[in-house]
Amino acid sequence: MTTAEMLEMKGEARGVVRGRAEGKAELVLRLLVNRFGPLPAEASARITGATSDELDALAERLLTATSIKDVLG
Repeated sequence: MTTAEMLEMKGEARGVVRGRAEGKAELVLRLLVNRFGPLPAEASARITGATSDELDALAERLLTATSIKDVLG
């Protein structure tokens, strides 16, 4: 495998990871808005900047949360 091919594969892998995180963020945002109404800008920014693991944790807390603060901690 050439260096160029290795770099291309790494770039593709990063793109896949980034795309999954963006999809999770969109879903968490949609669920939060459906449950709690419009979100403060700070909450939206935190979610869109979160890692995939952080988004998983937010989604799990969303299941039992009674407020946006319960979700964001």
